[in-house]
Amino acid sequence: MSDLLLDSFSKSRAEEYPLDVWNNFVIPPRYKEYSRLFNYRRAVMIEGGRGSGKTMFLKYHCHNTRFSKKRTSIPSRELKHVGLYFRPDTDFSAMINEFNFGSDWQKVFKHYVLLGLLEDFANALH
Repeated sequence: MSDLLLDSFSKSRAEEYPLDVWNNFVIPPRYKEYSRLFNYRRAVMIEGGRGSGKTMFLKYHCHNTRFSKKRTSIPSRELKHVGLYFRPDTDFSAMINEFNFGSDWQKVFKHYVLLGLLEDFANALH
């Protein structure tokens, strides 16, 4: 059996896929209804049970996939809505609290998030 076929069935969670999921995302039925989400100027909450595709949906619409090197062309409309997918380490984030950092804990957390986003931006430049 080919490695590609084995790899296709060995990954059961979106977290196991790379940030660029261009060749892995399956366009769902009624996708045009979901794309209305991009017309809002405010935050949108995406709900669903475990395994319903929330993370894969987010990864598909974020910059790593939208500007994928695997795409043959990237339409200019892709620049209209660019998402960032940043998933902080929850165990590390939980340690950033008042007990460990005193009254500066919020500053520490903001710096942690900023460094994570800057790292992601720097990686996107490659």
